[in-house]
Parts: sequence; structure tokens; C-alpha cells
Amino acid sequence: MKVIYIAEITGKAGIYSFKKALPELKRRYPWDFMIACADGATGGNGLGRNHAAYLHKLGANALTTGECCYYKKDLTENIEKLPYVLRPEN
Repeated sequence: MKVIYIAEITGKAGIYSFKKALPELKRRYPWDFMIACADGATGGNGLGRNHAAYLHKLGANALTTGECCYYKKDLTENIEKLPYVLRPEN
């Protein structure tokens, strides 16, 4: 199994770059599972529910987060419904 890890998708620029780079990455490095760090995807400060769903739709099988995932209320209220979002235990 081949796994690719994408580090630190941050803000609009990070999401745009992620989306833009995916076709070439898939061509050059075909993978079976993608993990992406999306802790700062929403405005560089946390991860919102809509951005989580969008990144998942683009192809991220799992989204990792850190303490910033608790900054966006829409995600924290719905995190149990998003099995692809991994949250820290602290």
C-alpha cells in the first residue's frame, strides 16, 4: 500500500495549491491512501466543516488536526459525523 502525506494545508492559498497540484501528484506518485494535515485550512486558524468536506471530496482520505481544530465551532459540533477528520485527544 502506498500512502502520501500532505503537510500543512493553510488558508485559501493552501487549499488552492492542494487542488492545483493533485493531478500532477497523482500522475507522478500514484497512491492508495492520502493523509493531509488541515489544521489551518480555514483562514490559517483551524478547520471548518465545509473545508473538511471539500478536502475530503478532493481526495484526502484522512485529515489530521491539532489543537486548532477546536477553534471552529461548526467542526467541533459535528466532528463525530466526520470519520475522516482525526482529532487530538488532548
